[in-house]
This record gives sequence, C-alpha cells and structure tokens, in this order.
Amino acid sequence: MRRRSVILIFWFLAPVAALLLILFARQLPGLPGLAAGSFAALAFLGIGSDRAPGLLARRWPWFLAVLGALHLLSFDQGFYFSDDAKRHLIEGYYLLQRIDVFTIPPILLPSVDGLRANHDHFGSVYFPGTHLLAMLGAWLSPRYGYFALYDLLAFGLLAASLRRASWRERRDLLGLVAMPAMLIFGAARHGDYLGFLLLGFAILMLRGSRWGAGLVGGLALAGAASLKPEGWLWSGALLAMLWFPAANRSPGRSILNLSVATLSYVLALALVACAAWRWIFAWPESWTSFLYTLQIFANYFVAYNPVVAWREAFWMAQRPESLIEWRHQVCAALLFGGLSLPLLLSAQLQRVVLDENSGLRWREFLGALQRLVPAGLVMSLAGGILLRGAWNPWYFAWLLPALQLCRARRALRIIGGSLSAFYLPLADYRAGLGWDMRSFYVVIVAAVLLGNLLTSSTARAWFQRIWRRRIASDSRR
Repeated sequence: MRRRSVILIFWFLAPVAALLLILFARQLPGLPGLAAGSFAALAFLGIGSDRAPGLLARRWPWFLAVLGALHLLSFDQGFYFSDDAKRHLIEGYYLLQRIDVFTIPPILLPSVDGLRANHDHFGSVYFPGTHLLAMLGAWLSPRYGYFALYDLLAFGLLAASLRRASWRERRDLLGLVAMPAMLIFGAARHGDYLGFLLLGFAILMLRGSRWGAGLVGGLALAGAASLKPEGWLWSGALLAMLWFPAANRSPGRSILNLSVATLSYVLALALVACAAWRWIFAWPESWTSFLYTLQIFANYFVAYNPVVAWREAFWMAQRPESLIEWRHQVCAALLFGGLSLPLLLSAQLQRVVLDENSGLRWREFLGALQRLVPAGLVMSLAGGILLRGAWNPWYFAWLLPALQLCRARRALRIIGGSLSAFYLPLADYRAGLGWDMRSFYVVIVAAVLLGNLLTSSTARAWFQRIWRRRIASDSRR
C-alpha cells in the first residue's frame, strides 16, 4: 500500500507542478531563474507521466473541474507560454471587420484592446479552421470570445470522449492530457491541442456501428483536418484503417457507419473550403499572399532545430539553402523507410500470389497491411516535424496519440515527458534577455538519456528490487 502511495505521489507531482506554473504565469517573466528551473524539472518528472492511474480515470469529472477552473483563471495570464492565441484573437477581429489579414500585416492596423500580434510585420499563415473559430469568438467578444469558445469546445470534446471511452481508453487519454507539456498546450489555446482532442473524439465515434456516430466522427475528423496539415495525415490513416475489411469485426453492420463518416468528412471539408473562400480568402491577393508568407516562415524561421544550427555554425550554410538541403535529406530518409515497410510483408505477399484460393490469404494480407498503417502514420508525422525549421513543442500534440496507437510506450514516455524542456529558452526571452538555446540542448539530451535509462527493462527491474528491499526493511522496523 505504501509503495502504491509513493508511485501516485510521484506521478501527480509533474501535472500539479505544471498546473501551478500555468496559474502563476503572470509572475514568471520577473523570475527567469525559477521558470527555467521549473521547466527543466518538469522535463525529468514528466518522463513517468505517460499513463494516468486508475484513481484519476475513475474520478475524471473532478480532474475536468480543476482544469476548467484553472483555464478560467488563466484568461489573462499575459500569454506567457505562447503568443499564438493572441494572434488568433486579433486576426479573428480583423476578419470580422472585413480586413484582409494575409495581405495587410497587423503592424499597419490598430491594436485590439491594446494587444499586438507576434511577428506583426508578416501576414497570417493559419488555416481556415482556426480563422473560422477566431471569427466566431470575436463576434462573441473581441477580448475573451476566442478563449471562451476554445475552452468550451475543448472541454466539451474531452468530457464527451471520457464518457464514451472504456476504462482503459479513459486511462490512456487522461495519461496524454495530464502530461505537463499537454497541460501547457491547452492553457496556451493552441490549435494543435484542439486537433488532438478532435482526433480522440473521432476515433471513439468511428468505432461505433450506428450511422449517427459515423456522422459526428466524420465531422470531428474534418475539424482536425481544417486546423493543420497533420489532420490530413490522421484522417487518411484512420479512414484507411476503418475501410480495410480486417479492421471491421462486423462489416455488414458497420458499412453504413463508415459510408456516412466518409461522406460527412468530405462534405464538411467542402463547407469549410466554401466558407474560407467567402469570408477568409475573399480578396484577390489573399491566397497568393498566404502562400508567400508561408514560404517565408518555412524557409527562414528556425527554433529548437539543432541540425540547422549546427550546419550554419560549422558549414557556414545560409538560409534558406540550409533548410532546403535538410529537407532533401529528411525526404530521402522517409522515402527509404517508406519503401522498406512493404518488405516486411514480402512473405505474406508471396503466399497471396502463389495460392490459387486466395480469398482468405488476401484478407490476411490486408490485415497485415493495416497493422503497418499506424507505423506509417508515426513516420509521416515525425517526418513532417523534422522537415520544419522550427520544432515548436505543440507540433508533437499530433504525434503522441499516434505513438499511443502503435503502443510505443517507451517513445511516448520519453518524447511526451521531455517536451517541457522546449520552454526553457522562453524563460529568458520573456524576461527580455534574448533567445538562448544552449540550456535547452543540454537538458533535452539529459532528459532523453535519463528516459532511456528509466524505461529500459533492466533499469525497471533494478528500481523494483530497490523498492522491495526498502519496503521490506521498513516493515521489519
């Protein structure tokens, strides 16, 4: 009993510390040393927070109540963790006033309630789903409408997913949500976190056999696809896995659900495209300005990427050439990996081709191919992150559920737990001391090495022996 209590206390230490950081975010700019130390500590403590204990899974309404109260208190926390929410709030207000946010940079426009956008000399680079949500929020309230609408949608999706999920699925979902970095993503109102919640809800709805569940699941999947390109990868992978015969236990009953889900997904994306063409890209130069600014961000903005920094420091490579060369190398590696995946099915492929009565063999082959889809999804999402010059931590919100789907527990624990280290440079930056990546590189390498040690089978057995001896010695006293 004592051992279980110690494990529970250790597990809760990381999310509680993250919640306290969010609550007191307004005081952090004046305490850069404390903020940096807290982020470094979270990077090490978070390695063990990949799965929520049963206690939290059974009492999830209390967890949502605490998290919701914290989000209400963080409405005006100075946008410490990210300026993206401020940008969404401002651009939603401009679009509602019929101002082209792609051609006209925010620096040429008046502020919204005293707020200025980040990188205000550039136009917008966000997708239609984010802009439509921001416009609706600005219609409710120019200052707090986007926050209120975001939180209402996020907590509604999370509550609906937890109510529909089984106990094991609930535990896994809460394990992802309660990771320190994921708590920060939600408090910063990132579209990636909202996409993560939409994906979780879509997976649970598409699992059912009723056409209503398929309708809602397709709409949720379309919402994720309208936020980021990662949503396209997820929707393609999920629909491919669901349409494989081996993925359906009862194809006769679920074919209606899958058809309705696919149709609602396509129609919802068509409606988003029409709404974007009518209200967002409504000016002649909007689309070309969007693509031009997106190209500038893709080729010149670098953050957290050690490869590009190393190339520029030692090879004297210049941007955008260094980023373009790096992308070519990543694409070559992904192409090699993608071509290698079918080789894993070569034995089954030979049995399918050589066997005359190939009905059952084809089904086995499609089942094996289906099992490779999650691995391909992980490789595609990871490749999409590597292709970017800026490895912002919230991009990983799309990757973590894919690792959960592949049951890559070790990678999930190391990657998801150490994401808090990405906020280390932010401590000095918010204090006006510049952007310094040296501490981040040291902490992230140390966290990955420690994560490999703690998640290896040998280390787990060693720690278990230590705990057993300690408990036995305590019981004898």
